[in-house]
Amino acid sequence: MTVLREFGRRPQPGVLLTLVSRDARTPYSGMLPGYVAGDHLYDEAHIDLEGLARFAGALFVRDEVVGIERGRKRVLCPGREPLDYDLLAINTGSAPRMAETPGAAEHAVGVKPIDGFAARWEAILDRVRARDGVRSIAVVGGGAAGVEVVLAIQHRLRAEIGAGGRDPRAIALHLLSAGPTILATHNARVRSALLRILAERGVSVHLNAEVTSVSAAGVRTARESFIHADEVIWATRAQGAPWLRGTGLDLDEGGFVRVDHTLQTRTDPLIFASGDVASLDNPSVEKAGVFAVRQGPVLAGNLLRAV
Repeated sequence: MTVLREFGRRPQPGVLLTLVSRDARTPYSGMLPGYVAGDHLYDEAHIDLEGLARFAGALFVRDEVVGIERGRKRVLCPGREPLDYDLLAINTGSAPRMAETPGAAEHAVGVKPIDGFAARWEAILDRVRARDGVRSIAVVGGGAAGVEVVLAIQHRLRAEIGAGGRDPRAIALHLLSAGPTILATHNARVRSALLRILAERGVSVHLNAEVTSVSAAGVRTARESFIHADEVIWATRAQGAPWLRGTGLDLDEGGFVRVDHTLQTRTDPLIFASGDVASLDNPSVEKAGVFAVRQGPVLAGNLLRAV
């Protein structure tokens, strides 16, 4: 989005921008917890990609990328002819790592990609309002995403259930962490404060609770026999899109594209990557939206230099 904005502000004669996206509107990840909590409306938390593309004078292609032919410099989409490129920027985010856990892909919903989660969340709210059998929700993942999402869910459901004249404790919430604590990358004071807040809000925290399988009835963990859940939300470490493995680009162990400080891929200087899908040799750069936003001006500037 920063690239589109910058090219819109500084049009480059002879340069054609093409944006490929599955959706005409994209959610802003920084507003996801507020959207779940009810602080933001759906429309407020989404960006109009078609409008942004028009501003940048870009061609908007509503489709999904499934591969890259680097030798022929083409992007492959299932719904149309291949798209030619001279320079390519990959910003496909991350996908939930659910295939490794039996039943997760069928019975859980990942927090990422966010558009899929937003649709499932609206369906959960409809069920809660209709009193349609939602008695327990499990959030898998004890990192910042899992903690923030479970607290946002608790806040929203308490308001929804209370408005319906029911006991706000009618729905049990569980947070499952595979490790011995939550928020492993944060300091002890933060962990202690959040554990206290989770307890005060009635969220059951399960530590050393690696999920080994998911079913329609709940989750099974390595140490606890079974935790009932009508809805399971997956907020664990994500991975790069599977199609990236067929590109020949250098990927890290998580399937993310290795880039250098210019955001050019280490394999191919004509291909850039940014956001969650990019892998920098810097452990302080987490898979978080704040770093993607910071990379935007760097990517835009370097694409302008490259052309």
